[in-house]
Amino acid sequence: MALVGAVLPQKLRRAQVLEFFGQLLSCVVAMEACGGAHFWGREIGKLGHDVRLIPAAYVKRIGCLEIGILCRLVPRGFDR
Repeated sequence: MALVGAVLPQKLRRAQVLEFFGQLLSCVVAMEACGGAHFWGREIGKLGHDVRLIPAAYVKRIGCLEIGILCRLVPRGFDR
């Protein structure tokens, strides 16, 4: 499955997460930093993906904007 600049807003159950990311080609995976994100970040990273954790304050701010902006911000990082 090759997706370029795609945002996948679908919900996954815990049992589906590793199976889903295992089928994708290596890519940047952005997640909101929360209690479970560090665990999933390590597990998804083991599959060859580049995992970026986004502070919750930025996710809430971006949630009001067009989601396509997130695709441009994640590779560069977030500045305060």
